[in-house]
Amino acid sequence: MLYVDRLKLAQRPQTFKPDKTRALKSSPSRVSEAKAMKAVPSQFLWDDVRADVRELMLNGVQFWDGVAEARKNQMLHGQFGKFALPEMLISAIYWKALDRTPWTSFVPDQYYEKALKDILDPALDMIPESREPLPIRPRSTTPSSYSGSPFRLSSSEEEEEDEESKTDPTFHSKAIVGGGSVHTRGQKSSSSGKRPRGSSALSGTSKTPKLSAQSSAGQTGRATSNIPDPAEDDGVIERPRRGSWFHYGIRVQELLHQTIGFPRYMPVKAMMKHHHPRWRAP
Repeated sequence: MLYVDRLKLAQRPQTFKPDKTRALKSSPSRVSEAKAMKAVPSQFLWDDVRADVRELMLNGVQFWDGVAEARKNQMLHGQFGKFALPEMLISAIYWKALDRTPWTSFVPDQYYEKALKDILDPALDMIPESREPLPIRPRSTTPSSYSGSPFRLSSSEEEEEDEESKTDPTFHSKAIVGGGSVHTRGQKSSSSGKRPRGSSALSGTSKTPKLSAQSSAGQTGRATSNIPDPAEDDGVIERPRRGSWFHYGIRVQELLHQTIGFPRYMPVKAMMKHHHPRWRAP
């Protein structure tokens, strides 16, 4: 954002009623950062969790409880560190999110002045941390909702079994009786030298993999068609920063340990499902 555009940014929320409560001397440490990271749901990354929710989690608040608290119209800056609070305000001002962040209405002027000093610095060359809307808690969460690997496309075998159970009236008889009565008839027919009548039903199941492959191919095609087109700035490499950034249109994050001969970043796991269908083997 150009300097002249930064001058036009709103410097306070429309409803501003500052409180005298000060921020903490440092960020909360009731819970270690490693433990707080493990408490984040699998579909989110710690670095992509909004800063105010991260501070609440370091104070012992669960993820979805922290999201609910950050959404309320109440004072929260008393639970944030004095160094983290100005960074949150910088992000909220830069991304025009002051009125979408209710607790910013209670922050004293001194923290706003410190944030504006950095935003209005002509030498500012780094983009502040993005200010994404708070996530909405799903109605029903299951442990297996994100248990699959992001590198593998989902299988359609279970869906085909459900469809077969609806269309084929003998589905349950094949699944349940197949282990008992059909096997018994197979033994009797082997002694009599005649082909068992149930063998045609068993041989028919050999066609299932072909249907599965066709169905999965169709689903892959549909999934590929729903993928958004690459962004216009795919050729732009953003400057690495804390959290995640775009590298040739792919959101990447920094690795904790670098392997010799490989870059020190990797694609964000939550975005793998979009990268996989676009990949083409050489």
